[in-house]
Amino acid sequence: MNRNVFFAWWRRFIRYRVVRLYLNAGITFYREGQLAAARALTFSLLFAVVPILAIAFAIAKGFGLDNMLEQQIRTAFATQPEVTTFLLNFVHNYLMRTQGGIFLGLGIFLLLWTLFSLAGEIEGTFNKIWKIKQDRTIYRKVTEYTSLFFLLPVLLISSSGFSIFLTSFVEKLPDVFFLHNSLLKCLQLVPYLIMVCFCTGLYFFIPNTKVKWKSAFFAGLPVGLALQALQYVYIHSQLYLSGYNAIYGSFAALPMLMIWLQFSWYIVLFGATLSYLHQNREALGVPLMQSACRKDRDELCLQLLCVVYKAFERGEAPISVDRIAEDLKLNPSLLKEALELMQSLPFLLYLDQERYAPARDPRQLTIGEVIKALDREGQALHFKQLNQAFSAYRIKIFEQEAAKCLVVDYLSL
Repeated sequence: MNRNVFFAWWRRFIRYRVVRLYLNAGITFYREGQLAAARALTFSLLFAVVPILAIAFAIAKGFGLDNMLEQQIRTAFATQPEVTTFLLNFVHNYLMRTQGGIFLGLGIFLLLWTLFSLAGEIEGTFNKIWKIKQDRTIYRKVTEYTSLFFLLPVLLISSSGFSIFLTSFVEKLPDVFFLHNSLLKCLQLVPYLIMVCFCTGLYFFIPNTKVKWKSAFFAGLPVGLALQALQYVYIHSQLYLSGYNAIYGSFAALPMLMIWLQFSWYIVLFGATLSYLHQNREALGVPLMQSACRKDRDELCLQLLCVVYKAFERGEAPISVDRIAEDLKLNPSLLKEALELMQSLPFLLYLDQERYAPARDPRQLTIGEVIKALDREGQALHFKQLNQAFSAYRIKIFEQEAAKCLVVDYLSL
């Protein structure tokens, strides 16, 4: 193929918005070090396997579905029955050391600490992808994570039971115009649908920010299908491990398990990057705060401070990032960097749900104070010879004159 023809075809190909999003997601995924984050999450998940299974079996036992859950685990590790039996016995012994329920005392503390640590690490990774520096509060972590730990096994087990019920129900139907076989083939898509819904909920719930359902589903659909396909490959690849049992024994399943978990995290974190870029796709190609010129950086900071302080003076509730972006007609992703800068100085207070309030009295904060703080942002260079005349000139213009104007009056100047 002619090189010019190839490059012309490639340029037309990357013009498509979806293709550009996937390409940018792949580049961002690699540049931001998500490969290392996936490896860290793989080891964290391995340490949390027993607590996760313990919670799942405890809840499944309450619904009478513990035998079905055990059968699914044995099916997934069919080539390694010794490892599966050892793991399940360990979990069952863990559950039996209780009185009247699941865990008491130190046992339940260690269980919850392991699960909360894993959930916190996952949230931290997602927040890093979404450029969010503020994690959930302790109260929100306790309430939301606890709900997630107990609701998720119920939903997964219930969906699995519902799938089995539908399959048995369809098998009893008479075969009318090939309807019986068609329905059975459609039911084979139920696990894929469940995985897509799970991934969509993951991308919607985990980041400590407002994620749109459209962006969560945009990433949840391909990630759910990819994870289900990877699981299919993993289960069937274990058939080839039987020849290595004589050499490695029970350890033959461990390398494949770690590879499967690591590639699963690769896919999940790529999907998180994809959902972020989809929601903030207008920001692709928009200059970042670090590369913005001094004039535009000062202008942006003063404008957003004016919007927040004026809303406070009008007696309105703490203003959200989306509302500020709407008032200033700016991209939210660019605005978040400026808001974090104003929070660190500090001129703004960060509240829950990405809302901001003034950190100073609106009738005392002047433009000169803001410019002076922005001047000192960053690392100072200690010059041996400083032009005193120029320093005095800057103070006269940027501090003395600007000190006469309040921030709340900036947009009306």
